[in-house]
Amino acid sequence: MVDEFVPAAGRNVPTVAYDFLIALSARERKLRGGVISAVEASMRMIDSPRILEVGCGTGTLSIALALELQRAHVSALDIDRAALSIARTKPGAERVEWIQGRADNPPPEPESWDCVVISLVLHHLQPDQQSLALVAAHAALRPGGTLHVIDFGPPRGLLPRLGWPLLQRIDGRSNTE
Repeated sequence: MVDEFVPAAGRNVPTVAYDFLIALSARERKLRGGVISAVEASMRMIDSPRILEVGCGTGTLSIALALELQRAHVSALDIDRAALSIARTKPGAERVEWIQGRADNPPPEPESWDCVVISLVLHHLQPDQQSLALVAAHAALRPGGTLHVIDFGPPRGLLPRLGWPLLQRIDGRSNTE
């Protein structure tokens, strides 16, 4: 059985284009900086935090977390072998443990992560998979661990409303409604 999934850049765009598209469309530096700041604040009191990014795609955020939080052990999970292949070639990739797996079924290490990050992944999943991914992420956290989720919400403003139909065409209508 082959797992069905929406690739990082969507169903109709090659994965190699993902980094360019997300930099162009999502104000990636600001987004990534905000996530890193939030994770860093939540990990301040932990000597060697274990961080898991679920649905890491091409690994840009995972690598940034590993480089910014030098004392952390960062693992990154994604179902897409092509995305993980790209991630492993990036500068700093050696600081991250790369894991091939599903967002709704992360590594079988319950209560072993201080922090789980899910960034721009949930809109790739069907509603039932979204729930399973959030439950699995919560189960992976140690008591007192933190879950950081960032994703697209309903579009506000003229430009996001104009771009929303394109996102739905790329990633699927049923999971972006």
